Amino acid sequence: MPKAHQSFKPTLTDDERAAARALRLAIEPFYTMRPNVPLSYLRTFLMIAEEEGLGVNDYARTGDIAPSVMTRNILDIGSLNRHKEEGLALVTNDRDPFDLRKHNVRVTPKGRALVRQWVTVLRSYCKG
Repeated sequence: MPKAHQSFKPTLTDDERAAARALRLAIEPFYTMRPNVPLSYLRTFLMIAEEEGLGVNDYARTGDIAPSVMTRNILDIGSLNRHKEEGLALVTNDRDPFDLRKHNVRVTPKGRALVRQWVTVLRSYCKG
């Protein structure tokens, strides 16, 4: 990135700028998958990564959004999106073997690899 003019005084501390850089670099692989991906997909993926194995309604409650919107988000970050086109393949939505009315959302190997990239970047920039 280009440097600001020497007389420019930033409003953020060095730690705050390091955190912003870490977050930007951490989400870069997500952006690279699909540059126009909505932020709601990233948010949905992070909720699932935080606590796998829940159903759509649980994630909708956590995210304070309509279940229909959460369903659409989960489909779009799954292997096939709601239009039956290739999705991001970051999660799967499997039928619960003990209650066939329910589905459990899990992170795929591709999703785990993404989370591991984030952990590496965040650890390297946010020490302490």
